[in-house]
Amino acid sequence: MLPLLNKITSYISAYISGAPQLRIGVALGRDGIRAVILRQQEGVWQVARVQEMPVPFSLFEGEPPADAAPVLAQLWPALLPEAVGRYVPLHLALPGAAVSLRVFDLDVVPKSEQDRFNLASWRLNQELAASYELACAHQIVERAAQGGALLAIALDARWLACLNESCSAAQIVPTVIDAGYSFMFNHFHAQLVACPECCALIYLEAESWSLLVIDVEARIRLARSWWRNSAPVSDHSPATNKRADDRDDYQAIALEAEQAIRAYNLVGATAIGRISIAGEGADIASLAAILDSRMRQPCQILAMNPAEELNGLLPEHKKFSSANFSGAHFTSAWAAAFDTR
Repeated sequence: MLPLLNKITSYISAYISGAPQLRIGVALGRDGIRAVILRQQEGVWQVARVQEMPVPFSLFEGEPPADAAPVLAQLWPALLPEAVGRYVPLHLALPGAAVSLRVFDLDVVPKSEQDRFNLASWRLNQELAASYELACAHQIVERAAQGGALLAIALDARWLACLNESCSAAQIVPTVIDAGYSFMFNHFHAQLVACPECCALIYLEAESWSLLVIDVEARIRLARSWWRNSAPVSDHSPATNKRADDRDDYQAIALEAEQAIRAYNLVGATAIGRISIAGEGADIASLAAILDSRMRQPCQILAMNPAEELNGLLPEHKKFSSANFSGAHFTSAWAAAFDTR
């Protein structure tokens, strides 16, 4: 009863203190954390503040250092003073390379939440064969008379425990913890829905990159992520090299993307008909040109429109949020995550 009372009190305090006019998005990288604070003024959402802080150890690589949680607990109040001790919609976006995502096609989708969770956890552990415990979450992608599909994601449970411990110590409560590439999917959702064929979206971040395969109904069917210039950590293999020259980086990305797309075309229900590229990069056009020559298929560059830079961050723009690691049982959340908590 006490936790429920505390939550109700937090909601009331939020409305009294004006927290409903705040939204916070936090992107966790390998070497640092970036926060974007949105504030609503006269009904219009605007970026009020952007702040970055380095982290004195590598996030999501191997086992967390013994002092990782205390160090992060000290960092959060300096980075997010607006969220300390109050209810503020707070989205922690994990680097795609730290998260594994699979879509399991099933003859029968289990009816109970617990059975679906158990199945998703078992399948992820079987496929990933990690030497440590995985924190898992799931979401029904579709359910039909002939069967359905279950989307499942996994994260090193040690790092999730570290994040939760640090947030608790700092009196900060994340609303959503999920994969960062969900923002890019949400941002370009209208264009993805308009595509009449199965498409691949390559999303570049400063430290990692992701490949999403999206079917004709704009549902993610496949997601793979890699650290830049390193092994695919999202499949729980150890990271290797750090950053290198962008030209070598793009060659490596193009090769990995080509292999993944061709592999999907061999087993997917529908072949990929379009390849799009978006995200951070000094010269994404160079990557598009490399992929053009390798795939013999023109790549579309999706530009971030400054007038729509908040698309994907606000509740009305959230079409997909992967699955959600926050909550006692890592319950899933597809859409309007900020609205429902």
